[in-house]
Amino acid sequence: VDAKNAISLYCFLCPGIHDDSLSWPFRGDVTLQILNQSRDSSHSSRTLSWDHANADDEVSGKPDKNKQTSGWGLARFISHAELEDKTKGYLKNDCIYIRVQKVSFPKPWLACSVIASTSTLPKYISGHGTD
Repeated sequence: VDAKNAISLYCFLCPGIHDDSLSWPFRGDVTLQILNQSRDSSHSSRTLSWDHANADDEVSGKPDKNKQTSGWGLARFISHAELEDKTKGYLKNDCIYIRVQKVSFPKPWLACSVIASTSTLPKYISGHGTD
């Protein structure tokens, strides 16, 4: 699938009021979903992982309110053909719904409760700017 024939989705870290109390660089998994509007299942879902192996201060470092951060995501999240397939239910009345969730944290004491609540989500690990 060529990127010009697909929907791209990227996450950007934005400055917030709690930045000084958070650990940087950011570590964890974020799930992006294009929702099936016909039923509450079969969403198109991908999980992006930030960890030490793919650390990039430009992407996962503490955001600076005076500088835009780089995004992390998928250049080809879903093809236009799949998006427009009426049996998939992603496009309805020319609208799509996108859900972004932080689903896990790299802290051992948080992992048990997070994994238990997200065990049914499909996992597709992706790198910066790939699919």
